[in-house]
Amino acid sequence: MKKPILSALFNMILPGIGYFYNGQRIILGLLIPGFLVIINFAQSKSNNPNFPTAITSYIFIGLISAIDGYFEAKKINNTRSQILNMLKNNKNPTS
Repeated sequence: MKKPILSALFNMILPGIGYFYNGQRIILGLLIPGFLVIINFAQSKSNNPNFPTAITSYIFIGLISAIDGYFEAKKINNTRSQILNMLKNNKNPTS
C-alpha cells in the first residue's frame, strides 16, 4: 500500500519524486524537475535578480504536485483494495 502523506512529502520536497514513489506518471516525474531547472536558468540570466519567478514556481508546482501525489496514492490504494477483494471473493465462493 502506498502512503499518501509520503507521496505528498516527496513531491513537496522535490516535485516529481512522489510520482516515482507511486509508480505512476513517470514521465511527469521527469518533466517537472526539468521545468524547474529551466525556470532557474532563465532567472539567473535575467537582468532583474530580484525576479521571484523561480521560487514562486517551485512553491506553486510543489504544492500542486503534493496534492496530486496524495490523491494519486489514495486512488492506487483504493484500486488495489478493490482488486484484492474481487480476488478474495472469487477464491471463496459463497454457497
